[in-house]
Amino acid sequence: MQGSELFYQLYTNHDYKAPVYLNFYKREFLTTNNLTFKTESTHEDYMFSFMTMLKAQRVMHIPARLYNKRQSPESKISEGAFNDILGELESLGYDTSRLRPSANANSLKALIRRIPGVTKCFRLARNILRPLNGLDDEAVNIIHRLKETNTRQHKRIITLCVPRHGNRGDIAIALAQRKLFTENLPDYTLIELPGDICRTKPDIIIKNLNSRDILLTNGGGYFGSFWRHDELEALYILKHFPNNKIIIMPQTIYYSDNEQGRSELADDKESFAVFTNLHVFVRDRNSYDMIHRENLFPNAKSVNHVPDMVCSMDFTSLDNKNRSGVLVCLRPDIENILDYREHNKIYAKLIREFGNVKFWTTNPAQSQVKIHDWDEALIDSLKTLAGCEFLITDRLHGMLFAAVTNTPCVAFDNKTGKVHSVYEWIQDLGYIQICRDINEFDDSLKQALESPAKWDNSSFTTYFKTIINTIKE
Repeated sequence: MQGSELFYQLYTNHDYKAPVYLNFYKREFLTTNNLTFKTESTHEDYMFSFMTMLKAQRVMHIPARLYNKRQSPESKISEGAFNDILGELESLGYDTSRLRPSANANSLKALIRRIPGVTKCFRLARNILRPLNGLDDEAVNIIHRLKETNTRQHKRIITLCVPRHGNRGDIAIALAQRKLFTENLPDYTLIELPGDICRTKPDIIIKNLNSRDILLTNGGGYFGSFWRHDELEALYILKHFPNNKIIIMPQTIYYSDNEQGRSELADDKESFAVFTNLHVFVRDRNSYDMIHRENLFPNAKSVNHVPDMVCSMDFTSLDNKNRSGVLVCLRPDIENILDYREHNKIYAKLIREFGNVKFWTTNPAQSQVKIHDWDEALIDSLKTLAGCEFLITDRLHGMLFAAVTNTPCVAFDNKTGKVHSVYEWIQDLGYIQICRDINEFDDSLKQALESPAKWDNSSFTTYFKTIINTIKE
């Protein structure tokens, strides 16, 4: 934790204490930052303690009593409120020599209320930290890193709207992107901005971006009519940087075939037209064809058809040779095309023939998965999947997770058609079967179980290099 964060927490909870004897410092930290006492002031530690908090990049707070202070009766501090107020004035640089002989405590308090500088340090802290109010420690750290790297010395890749929700597909996409960038672009600084920060603190983000930043939208399936709020959150920020290099990472783009969907399409076409250096990557043929048919990105420098980012990953090491049971992962949301009767028909068949049937999901009901917990959350879910005999799903990343863990799978399509369209990238994998109709289910399952399971993504490397080359250009 940084010192400014700790100050904010302590101060807003009324726990901040200025006395210097409560703190331990490294000498190197004090000398490097030229932090010294104003020794002629009674309250010299007020400003000193505050400045050390603001300068410190790493602090730890121990909320325990480790030692006691003994105060001498002859101490200046024991002289009471009169000298206490004078000391506060002196610590902020005011000359109080003419006040001491004649003033009393009450008159000084009245004077202090008219002098803004008396509370300068605390007002400064509030002005610096108030915009971060309501953010957790991880979010505050992300914002601080965004500010600190906003210099000419840093070449930055800024990814907007990465997840801090529980959807394992979105988490896997973000992790795959991070791996791609860190392995291939080591001289760039990668900053991942969660969707909740883009939504609640967009103005702070905008203030700390610059014209040299390469701006990315996190891959996924949120452009168009479904999950539209995520797209609009990213667009609000991007519109402030129309001339930056902007890259839409592999997306599915879908507009409903109704009046509202057509209105959303028209709005997006107008929004995207302002970008002069836009590069688009989509993960399915339906989106690619629609973009060209509707001229959705009229000024885009390039539109590319590439696999979903999860196809760059390999989790075959999780493959459990002692697999047992069946997992079912079917959508309950607006993208689902199977009705409850078809769900029940599938469940009944699986229970009758296999017995051990469990429900599994790529989107657990978790309020938040922080960025530093991404790996653990994803691996835990994939271990469960890698231990089953086969998976039945209509989730795109359910299908892809089965592929990368060597798990036989029958996948139904969803309302946007993205499952079938992305399946085209892995259609040579016999252990992954697409089922267009529930009447095909038996044959699809038989073929998936009889085919050898061996994940190989070597043919996708060229596609992902296109993303790297686009960033480097």
